[in-house]
Amino acid sequence: AASMRLRDRQKSAQILELTRQQVVRRGAKPPGHLVLSYIQRNNGIFEAMHTRWPAAVALFKKSLETMPANATTRYLLGMAHLEAGENMDAITSFHQAILLDPDFKAPYVNLGVAWLRVGSYEKAASACEAGLARHPVTPHASYNLALARFGLAVSSQGRPGDGDAEEVERLR
Repeated sequence: AASMRLRDRQKSAQILELTRQQVVRRGAKPPGHLVLSYIQRNNGIFEAMHTRWPAAVALFKKSLETMPANATTRYLLGMAHLEAGENMDAITSFHQAILLDPDFKAPYVNLGVAWLRVGSYEKAASACEAGLARHPVTPHASYNLALARFGLAVSSQGRPGDGDAEEVERLR
């Protein structure tokens, strides 16, 4: 059903709903709760694909209620927050994803993005460096690290708006 999301959303939704009904009928105990979490996460992905961030956030949170230790869902929740402009919530979700799965590359990259967006260049650099230490060939992390170092350099020059993300953007 998940692989059909792009080709035939209606059929994908029908399969996921039939599966959900079967799980509920049998009781959402293990392993059924894992299936419910998967269905909720996939429905959240569909909402995110259509930029319906509040709906995506709600579904990812529901998925986490069912399976709190899911690093992928925590990452996806962070992405939905990031896209919705909720940078501090995104930072929290990315940190949680990294704690659950330190080898998951994407949360490091997007943690750097979130810190850049709030103008915390030191923290952005730290996130990128941590990601690059685990995954040395990660171009997005290298790019974000360069932006963070640029932001730090601009800040150290003592210009108005030190450390201000808008000032860095203006100077680009």
